[in-house]
Amino acid sequence: MNTKFWKAFLKVAGIVTLLGPLPSMISPVKGTLLTLNIDLSNLDALVPVIGHWGIMIVGIGVLIYHSASNIAIRKSTLIYATLEKIYMVSGGFWLLMNDPILGESFIPVMIADSLQVIGFAVYFYQSAQITEKIKPVHV
Repeated sequence: MNTKFWKAFLKVAGIVTLLGPLPSMISPVKGTLLTLNIDLSNLDALVPVIGHWGIMIVGIGVLIYHSASNIAIRKSTLIYATLEKIYMVSGGFWLLMNDPILGESFIPVMIADSLQVIGFAVYFYQSAQITEKIKPVHV
């Protein structure tokens, strides 16, 4: 896959990542109800945590988007985003096993994050292959 593909992939991944939690960042209770169909109105103690989660993931989305055009931040951004997304998918699976009704709310997030992790892994694999091909030969 070529450079144009990866730039487009990273821009789309960044936009998806930042738009998903944006409502929860702006309004943790209403945003989480809107995006995940989870009612936090009786769980006031979680409001700061959800708002914090929202702004962190929006920030990761912005970084992924910018990494499409800025190769200097790409590797570190994608490593962190991959770890975060693996954690989210794992948490979704845990929730599906322990509370399937609530866990169903995370299926769209799990699908989007899984696809991005696969894409990032392919990107890293291809980058390693390209780097291997252009290594100088020492005589």
